[in-house]
Amino acid sequence: MKIKKGLKIWGMGFLVLLSAAAAARAEGPPWAEQAVLAREAGWVAGETSLSPLPPDDLKRRLGVRPPHEFVGPQKMRPAMALQAPSLPERLDWRNNGGNFVSPVRDQGNCGSCWSFSAAGALESYLMIVNQTPGQAVDLAEQILVSCCPECSEWLGGCLGGWPHIAAEFLREKGTAAESCYPYTQTDGSCSEACPSWLSSAQKMVDWNWVTTPNKASNVEALKNALYAHGPLSVSLAVYQDFYSYRSGIYKRTSSWLSGYHAVVLVGYDDRERYFIIKNSWGSTGWGESGYIRMSYDTVTDCRGDLDDPSNSNPGVCLGYMAIAFSPSPFAGKVTSVNSASYAGLELARDSIVTAFGSDLALGPVSSSSLPLPTDLGGTTVKITDNKKRDSLAPLFSVAPGQVNFLLPPEAAPGLAAVTITSGNGAVSTGSLQIARRYDSYTWEPYASVAPGLFSANADGKGVVAANAVRVKKDGSQVYEPVAQYDPEQKKFVPVPIDLGPETEQVYLCLYGTGIRALPSAAAAAVKIGGVDAPVTYVGPQGYYIGLDQINVRLPRSLVGRGEAEILLTVDGKPANALRVKIR
Repeated sequence: MKIKKGLKIWGMGFLVLLSAAAAARAEGPPWAEQAVLAREAGWVAGETSLSPLPPDDLKRRLGVRPPHEFVGPQKMRPAMALQAPSLPERLDWRNNGGNFVSPVRDQGNCGSCWSFSAAGALESYLMIVNQTPGQAVDLAEQILVSCCPECSEWLGGCLGGWPHIAAEFLREKGTAAESCYPYTQTDGSCSEACPSWLSSAQKMVDWNWVTTPNKASNVEALKNALYAHGPLSVSLAVYQDFYSYRSGIYKRTSSWLSGYHAVVLVGYDDRERYFIIKNSWGSTGWGESGYIRMSYDTVTDCRGDLDDPSNSNPGVCLGYMAIAFSPSPFAGKVTSVNSASYAGLELARDSIVTAFGSDLALGPVSSSSLPLPTDLGGTTVKITDNKKRDSLAPLFSVAPGQVNFLLPPEAAPGLAAVTITSGNGAVSTGSLQIARRYDSYTWEPYASVAPGLFSANADGKGVVAANAVRVKKDGSQVYEPVAQYDPEQKKFVPVPIDLGPETEQVYLCLYGTGIRALPSAAAAAVKIGGVDAPVTYVGPQGYYIGLDQINVRLPRSLVGRGEAEILLTVDGKPANALRVKIR
C-alpha cells in the first residue's frame, strides 16, 4: 500500500510540474515557440526589435491594404510575358557587377511599407539605368505618403496604401531626394515638402504587373522580371512568425495572419530555392541585416480566394502583387489618364479618358454620331471591373497611339482591367483605378470624383480652356475669350480679363471631366489667385458627353492681379492647377 501511495504522490507531482512548465511556456516570450517551430522548418527565429511590440504596433509595421479591398479583376492577365533565354542560377542585385540596391530603411510606426517598396524599387531602377552601382540614391518616401492621397484612397498614408498607385505616382510625378522631405513616420502634409520638389523629382518611364493581381504568383515570372528589369516591388501576407525571423530560409510555421506588406525583391538562388527580400524595418534588430531569404515555397503557399474577406489564412502568397519598372514603355501595355489633366492615379466613372499605347487602331477615326459607338474602325475598349463584369466603352476617337473613350458609368469603383483590341486583332492591356470613397458608417465603397480641368493647349497645364461671360447692368451677356493662339510661341497664351465697372459681373466658365459625381454643389470650391471665387454651377455641361462645367463669379478684389492660379477642389480632391490673367 505504501508503495502505491508513493506512486500516486509522485504522479500528482509530475502533473504539477507539467502544469508549471505549460504556464511558463504560455507566459514566455512570444518568439520562444516560434523558435522551436522555425528550427524544425530550417530557419532561425528569436527575439528581434519587433518582438516586444503589441499586436497593433506590429500591424503598423505593415501597410498594404487587404486584398479583399483591392479585388483585382479575374480577367486581368499579367501583362509581362517575359522569358529570358537563359537565367543565371543565382542573381543578387547587391552584387551584380556592382551594388544596385539602396540601404535598408526603417518605416517605423507608420503603415507606409508601400511607399518604401515603391521608392526602393525606384532607387535601384535609377542606379541600373544610370549605371551608377554603389552610388546609393536616397529618395523621399514621405513625399509618397504626404503628396499621394490617392495611394491610400484618401484615408492617410500611415493607414496603408496600394503599391500600384504608388507606381503610377512615380511615373507621373516621381519623388525628390530625402533631404527635400525627411521621413516623419506620420501622414504629414505635402506643403511641408520643399517647394521645388516636382521640378527635381526622379521618375521612371513605365511600370507593369509581373503577375496577375491577387492570384498565386509564379516563381519563374518573378525571376524573369527580376533579371530583365531589376528589383521589384512585391507584396506578401505576413504571419506572426515573420516578426521573429533572425536568419535562414524562411518558410511559414504560423497560422496567425497579421496583415499584408510590401517589400523589395532583389535576388534569387536556384540551388537553395529562395528569394532575397529587402525589408523596411531597419538594418539592425531584425533579419539578416534587414533582409530575409524566403523559400520559393512561400510563392506557392497561397490558398483560397484572396478577394474573400473571410479568408483568414491565405498563406504567404509572396508576389500576389508584383510590379516592375522600365526605362521604356512596356510592349502591349496601355496607360489610361484623365483626358483633361493627364493624371492617371484614379479616374471617375462617366468621365473622358485617354489611353496611350501602340498599335491600338488601324488609323485615326473619330465618332460622328450619337450615341457614341463601342466599335470604331475595328477598335474596341473593354473594361473589366472589380465585380468581374465586362463593359464596352463608348469611343470618341481612335488612332494607333491613342484612344479616347468614356469610362462606363456602370463600372464598379476600384481596380479595373482595360483591354483594347485593334482592327488587326492586336490586343493591348492595362489597368486603371476607378475613384471611390468609403462610407464612414458601413465602410462600403462608393463612386467618387477624379477632377480634371481642360487647358487651352490640351496638355493639362498653363492657360485654362474657358469662357468669360460678362453680365451687364441691363442683364445682357457677352462671351469673351480668355486665351488666344500666339504663332510665334506656337501655343495659346492668356487674354487679360477686364472686370469692368462695378455695375457688371464677370463669370468664368471652366470645363473639365471626372467632376459630376460630387455629393453636392457645396463640395466644389474654387480659388483664383488665392481668393475664393463663388461657384454658381457645377455638373454636366449638358451637350457634350462626359464634359463637366464649373461656373464661378470673379471677385472684384482680383482687379489688377495679372496672371493668377486657378485651384479647383471637388469633394476634397484637387484638380490640375491652371492659370488665367486678370487686368
